[in-house]
Amino acid sequence: MALSSVCAKLLHLIHLTLVYSWHYLTFLLYLQAVSGFFVYCVIMAENGFHPIDLVGIRKEWDSRAINDLKDSYGQVIRQSLN
Repeated sequence: MALSSVCAKLLHLIHLTLVYSWHYLTFLLYLQAVSGFFVYCVIMAENGFHPIDLVGIRKEWDSRAINDLKDSYGQVIRQSLN
């Protein structure tokens, strides 16, 4: 009997509004993540790098041997060797 009363009290804590609010917050989390990625892509595109060209560019960007890096429009970006 004691176990069923504990389960009954626990079920009163989890009700439909809690479940709906949890789904709503999860949706907001996904929306913020997608929005952040979209803004990142827009800012990089405004600076000359299309999102498809950003894949695999890290090696060239961090390389000390490559001093001039071309963006998506063919412009050369010079890096200082400090």
